[in-house]
Amino acid sequence: MNTVIHTAVKIGLAILLVISVSTQIKAGGDTMDVKSKFSFSETVTKLEEAITSRGLKVIAKVDHAKGAAAAELELRPTLLVLFGHPKAGTPLMQINQRVGLDLPLRVVVWEDSEGSVMLTYREPAFVSDAWELDPVPPQIGGMTKAIAAITAEAAGE
Repeated sequence: MNTVIHTAVKIGLAILLVISVSTQIKAGGDTMDVKSKFSFSETVTKLEEAITSRGLKVIAKVDHAKGAAAAELELRPTLLVLFGHPKAGTPLMQINQRVGLDLPLRVVVWEDSEGSVMLTYREPAFVSDAWELDPVPPQIGGMTKAIAAITAEAAGE
């Protein structure tokens, strides 16, 4: 009996360690925040590398801080990166073209008021929920794994 309890305690402590080390945080609803160990520019570079190393394409980058500066407003570094691959997104849009409103996948890299760099993304299950894709297409699972791995790598996890 003591061996069973001892093993259960070890497993519980291991789970708590994994949870406490992870920088992925549910930001609310279907949004995830991942805290980076790197500077803003390093995080952006690592994000792009993590995307392209998986055979995905960076489709566009929107520099919100640059846009704010052009309007004579201040905004901490904030960059939206859109990425994906037609082989994953097109089958979803073949089911419902409105899905194109939420694809390609996107991650916003931003610096908070304390100088920490965050990566924020919406979980891909949002797409199937929002557009009532039933049954949930298998691409959603692949997108979920990919975006979690990409942001974790970019953050230095």
